[in-house]
Amino acid sequence: MERGLSIGESGDRPVLLAPRDASLDRGGFVREGVEALRAGWPLDPALSEIIPLQSLLTLAASLPQVRLRLANVSTAAGVKLLRAADPAPLATVCWWHLVTDSGSLDPVAEGWRLVPSLGTPDDRRALVAALSDGVISAVAVNHQPLDPEEQLLPLDQRRPGLAGHRYVLPLLWQQLVRDRGWSPAQLWRALCWGPARVLDLEAPRLDVGSRRWILFDPDQEWTPGADGYASKGANQPCGGQRLRGRVLATGLLPRLWLGPR
Repeated sequence: MERGLSIGESGDRPVLLAPRDASLDRGGFVREGVEALRAGWPLDPALSEIIPLQSLLTLAASLPQVRLRLANVSTAAGVKLLRAADPAPLATVCWWHLVTDSGSLDPVAEGWRLVPSLGTPDDRRALVAALSDGVISAVAVNHQPLDPEEQLLPLDQRRPGLAGHRYVLPLLWQQLVRDRGWSPAQLWRALCWGPARVLDLEAPRLDVGSRRWILFDPDQEWTPGADGYASKGANQPCGGQRLRGRVLATGLLPRLWLGPR
């Protein structure tokens, strides 16, 4: 990897790499912690992220001309390394790691089998703080739907992932804006302007005639269910729960309207 990056074939384009070494996770899919031990989940040590992250940070320091980006940092130890790096590459975090953790997710709920592994309460607090401080630049959705047949497999045998694109804004609004006092602008920086910066894209703007907008009602209550605009993935979170906050319309799909009739 170092040789490939040093010859400069990526030019001025960003290079997104995940600090993850599957040979170190020991087949686990929940980070080591008291909560995971109590539940009996297969454990994934933080070293599976820390060791490759140290290598990537060293690589970024030795090749400053490479626009290195870090995908889906997921542990408190990883955040600590990012804070100590100077300069630190831009980094992302999976939205689900900001919403829940091994101490708060119901053992039978959807959302345990992810890559990177679901973290502890301490991991979650560190990730939220890093996103607030700008140490982590952007939220990633990582929409990975499974079909109903795959969903019938035992948890440790199915493909990891979560189908959750329409839950991202309502759940993050609840967790960060309502519960933690973030401003809407802070959340939108993490969901919109931050990702554009990570990908070296022009920051989106709301212009006359633009289709890049959404209409979000933070107070509308709804129950996720099958509708014409829902993902067909069987691994959607929050099954049967009543949620508060809903995207009503978007310029990218003019026929969509989920507000009052």
